[in-house]
Amino acid sequence: MYIGYSAKHRSIIEELIPENQLRGSFIINGEKGKLKIFFTLTPENPALIQEYRLSVVK
Repeated sequence: MYIGYSAKHRSIIEELIPENQLRGSFIINGEKGKLKIFFTLTPENPALIQEYRLSVVK
């Protein structure tokens, strides 16, 4: 399912929802749907992205 994320489409990022100091998620609202991004950061300074998952919100 194409949900319409590109430079020419308008997207709005909703509030960041922290799970703890190193994990969280947020939702991007696009013209054709919503995309949830979940991420985990490394405990280093500066933190790096250790894992991320993308899922379509229905």
